[in-house]
Amino acid sequence: MHENLLPGEMRLNLWTTIAHGAASVSPWQFKPERIGPEAGGWGTVQMDGTPTYRSEELAAFVDDIRRNETLWANARPVASNTAILFSAESSVTVSSLSPFAYGDAMQGVVAALWAASIQFDIVRDTSALLRYKTVYLPMPWLIPTADLRNLRSYVEDGGTVCAEAGFASHDDNGWLAPVVPRLQGLGYRERDILATTEGRIVTSAGMLYGSGEVRPISLDGAEAIGHWPDGSPAATSRAIGKGRFIYVGTYPSLYWRTAATSAGVATFLALAGITPDVTVLSNLPVTARLLAAGSDRIVFVFNHAREAGTARVLLPLDRKVAQWLSRSPGSSCVGTSSGQIDLQLEAKGVAVALLN
Repeated sequence: MHENLLPGEMRLNLWTTIAHGAASVSPWQFKPERIGPEAGGWGTVQMDGTPTYRSEELAAFVDDIRRNETLWANARPVASNTAILFSAESSVTVSSLSPFAYGDAMQGVVAALWAASIQFDIVRDTSALLRYKTVYLPMPWLIPTADLRNLRSYVEDGGTVCAEAGFASHDDNGWLAPVVPRLQGLGYRERDILATTEGRIVTSAGMLYGSGEVRPISLDGAEAIGHWPDGSPAATSRAIGKGRFIYVGTYPSLYWRTAATSAGVATFLALAGITPDVTVLSNLPVTARLLAAGSDRIVFVFNHAREAGTARVLLPLDRKVAQWLSRSPGSSCVGTSSGQIDLQLEAKGVAVALLN
């Protein structure tokens, strides 16, 4: 089922691709289809070639890029401090043995971090994780033995692993391990598996929600950093070497897929010690992203709502606006200072600035 591309969405989508490191953009499509279910709609221009709001937004985008072609040609994504581990083995195991979909878990954690303006990478290789401060493992049922060793080394060397329920619960051959987790020394043990539509974990940073299952645990050296409503331990933290292993006895990722509330995600970020490069304060779904331009930075601010509103953007390292590269027509800068921008954003509004 196709949705109409509303005014402002062409511009927002074009700048989103640039903000995420795209080197080129090819809008689909120039003219509408002439036959089939898309006939007559969704072209950049009308069938007779006359302009639309989509073509006008595309033209404005091209003009903004052309004004600073050298800058955009050399801009690159900033290095991420956070990674999400994609486990193909867990995906196969979950899909084969449970009613859950591993892809839903991946989608949920991606949505949560993206909505919180956290820049992250999705990784498969566990042998080169030290560039990241934190690695998140959604629904990590089957982590091969070699990867478990790498994760252990990563934590010992100073990294933080955040693992959801069922971490290392299956052997390399897919069988449920006699003791879960099968990687020893993490300071807890899973004791049961209970189906649920919502798992609530009480923490000092606020409420953390999950869904799908809750897994009661016993402690064996780990610190309880979260509890089920009955007071029993639900989330743990254990220092291992220079780093930390965090376990959560449910699936926040599944919950976030359909209900990524800012408060619940903020609770997780606080527990995991994850901080965004750019912080956005707004009552609307506004996100921010950074690109590197040599020693300078380019900040993108996106209002995803279909209503106007305000946003305060807290910048990294007290940077300040050197030049506005683009702003949607109904958006404006209310005020700037070192380390801060106040914006009035129209519905689907975009603001792009060079920082130094």
